[in-house]
Amino acid sequence: MDRPGGVRDKLNPMLKWIDIPPVWLALFAALAWGQSRYLGLGLSFGGAWADFAGGLLLGGGVLLALLAALEMRRHRTTLVPHRNAERLVQSGIFSRSRNPIYRPT
Repeated sequence: MDRPGGVRDKLNPMLKWIDIPPVWLALFAALAWGQSRYLGLGLSFGGAWADFAGGLLLGGGVLLALLAALEMRRHRTTLVPHRNAERLVQSGIFSRSRNPIYRPT
């Protein structure tokens, strides 16, 4: 059992911050880049066209996440999944996807 003010209480705010979808996207993008750069193992999906397609997909995912974040800020509601939302956002990118923040990840 952890006492008040213990390790669990100190880690709790950090763990909630890590549980934001764009943070997961950034972490896994960095992990994939590092793996391909330093531990390639001779695995290749294709040539320059595969790099271009991957860049388009990653860029599109980042764009979707940014559009969702901007729309939520415009409506003055939170991006953090563990907080109660002030409003239901149904305009902008949310009119096309129920949850575009999770779409890129």
